[in-house]
Amino acid sequence: IQLKEAQGVQYTTKDAVQLEMQLAEMKAEKSVITLQLKSLEQEKSMLEKAMETSQKAHKEEMEIQQLQHFQTFRKYREVFEEQKAALEGRFRKLLEDAIQDAVFLSDRNAELQQENQALKQELAEMKDKMTILKGASSGGRSRPASAASTRSAAS
Repeated sequence: IQLKEAQGVQYTTKDAVQLEMQLAEMKAEKSVITLQLKSLEQEKSMLEKAMETSQKAHKEEMEIQQLQHFQTFRKYREVFEEQKAALEGRFRKLLEDAIQDAVFLSDRNAELQQENQALKQELAEMKDKMTILKGASSGGRSRPASAASTRSAAS
């Protein structure tokens, strides 16, 4: 008001009273607004702390879940490796048995072939003896020697 009067503005008492009342209202509003501002700053601070706490709890929960996932995966991998080893052992045993069977059958086949050859040889020799006996009983006519007797004579 004094500044405006110095500039030559004229105020009436009524104007001065109104200005004083506005000034008083503004001062009262200023204190209310200041309190509201402090209250809002406190609320902001509390919300920031709550948000930090919530964020920290969320981060911890995520780490726990991640550790649980890793643990589950490790357990799955252990079970998988155990099953893989068991399958590998079974297949190795089957392969070993199959190889042993193949070796046994090969040896048995060779034995049977030798036995068959010996039986063929024996049969040929018996046929030769029968031929000789028949030839001697029919008056000494000689028959040509069979291939088996030629082989036995050569050996």
